[in-house]
Amino acid sequence: MGVYRATAQAVGLGRKSKRSLGFVTQTNTFTSSGTFSKPLGSNYFEMLAVGGGGGPANHQGGGGGGGGSQKSKEPRKPNIQQDDRRLQTISFAQLQFLLCEGEIEGPAYGNDIAGLERSIFLDDTPIRADNGDRTLTPEDLVFSYGRPNGAQTGVPGFNRVSNTIGVDTECAFEAPVSQQVTPAVVGGRYYARVILTWRGLVKNDEDGDVKGFSVRYRVTSTDSNGTVRTHFDGAVQGNVSSSFQRSHEFELQGAGPDWNITVERLIKDDEELNRESNSVYTSTFNFSSVVLSLDQKFSYANSAMVSVGLRADRYSAIPNVSCEMKGLRVQVPTNYNPETRVYSGTWDGLFKVAYTDNPAWILRDLILSNRYGTGQYITDAALDQSRHSHLAHHYDGLVNQHRCGTHPSITHTLQLPSVQQHVQLLHTTSHPSRN
Repeated sequence: MGVYRATAQAVGLGRKSKRSLGFVTQTNTFTSSGTFSKPLGSNYFEMLAVGGGGGPANHQGGGGGGGGSQKSKEPRKPNIQQDDRRLQTISFAQLQFLLCEGEIEGPAYGNDIAGLERSIFLDDTPIRADNGDRTLTPEDLVFSYGRPNGAQTGVPGFNRVSNTIGVDTECAFEAPVSQQVTPAVVGGRYYARVILTWRGLVKNDEDGDVKGFSVRYRVTSTDSNGTVRTHFDGAVQGNVSSSFQRSHEFELQGAGPDWNITVERLIKDDEELNRESNSVYTSTFNFSSVVLSLDQKFSYANSAMVSVGLRADRYSAIPNVSCEMKGLRVQVPTNYNPETRVYSGTWDGLFKVAYTDNPAWILRDLILSNRYGTGQYITDAALDQSRHSHLAHHYDGLVNQHRCGTHPSITHTLQLPSVQQHVQLLHTTSHPSRN
C-alpha cells in the first residue's frame, strides 16, 4: 500500500524499538565449530646456583672449598601451545519476522540482493550502504513476498520446529549415556542434534609444558526394532583451556515410536590418566542435550516475511531488525500505470494487480478483500466503479507545493496493525469521497 519502515525487536532486548514488525515465528540457536584464541598463562621456575663453599655461587670467598663465581643457569622455558582456534563454540540465531499481509511489491530499494540489503536494517544500520558497501554480513537473509499457497516456498534452514531435551550427564569411560526421544508427530521427518560440552581439552606436563590432547567418542541411535546406527565414531583433537561445545546432527531413521541416542567415551577418564602419568589431563565432557526438530516445510502463504541468520559472536545482543518496503499489491485499472500515474486510453472496466499509493484503489482493496477487509459483507457489485475511478483521477492530480514542486494531491503510505485501525482507516479514507 505504501513504503514504510517497520521495526521488530527480538525477545529479551531492553532497548526501545520504533514498532514491532510482528512476531517471531521461529527462533533456533545451535552451535558449530569455528575459531577463537585465548592464550594460556605460564609458570616459570627460578633457580639459585650454590657454590662449593656453601655460600651463593656469585658470592666471593666463603669457607670449605673456597668461594668462586659462577653464572646462574637460565631455567627452561615451558612450551605452551595456544588454544586451537578451530574449536571455538559459535552460536547462531535464526529469526523470522512477519512483515505484512501478502502479496507485496517487495523491498523499497529493489528486488535484487543489493536492493534487499539496502532495505534491511540491523540496529538502524543498513546491511548495504547507499554507496554500495556492505556494512554488516548476516549469515542468512531471505525475503518472502507473501505469495499465495503453492506459489511461495519455505525458507531452507528455517522450516523446523524444535524441542530441546536436557541430559546434562558426564560421559565416563565404559559408561555410555543414553537419552530416549519420542517424536510427537507419527511419521514426521525428525532430526536430532546431539550437543556435547567439554570443560577443556589440555594436557599439562610435569615440566610445565601445555599441550593438546585427543578424545575419542561415539554417537549412535537405536530405533524401536533394536537397529543401531552410528552417526559419529572419531575424536576431537586440539588444545582448549576453557569450555567449548560440539554438535552432531542426523535424521532419525528406522522404526519408531522411540529412539535411544547414546554417547560413549572411548578413552580412559582424566583421573585414571593422571594416576598413570606425571601429567594432568583435562578432557571431561558432558552429554548436554538433544534438540529434536520436526521438518515442517513451512511456506507461510499470503504472509510477507524476512528471515535473518546471525552469528552471536558478532553482536553483543540480538539486534533490532527493521525493513523499508513497498506494501500490498492491489487491483488497479488495466490502463493505469501506478508509477507515472497516467491512464492510457479508455478503461475496459477490468483490473490488474500492482503496487500503488493511490487512496482510491487502496480503499477498494480494503473493502473487497475477504482476508483482511470487508469482502464477506460487501461485494464488487455494490461499488460504484465510475465514482471510484473519478476519485482515483482526482487523487493522482498534481498540485503545487511551495518550494517543493508538484506532487499528487493525496497519497497513502500506512501500516495497519489492528482491526480497529482498519475500520478507522475506512472512515478516514472514504470521507473525502463525500465532498
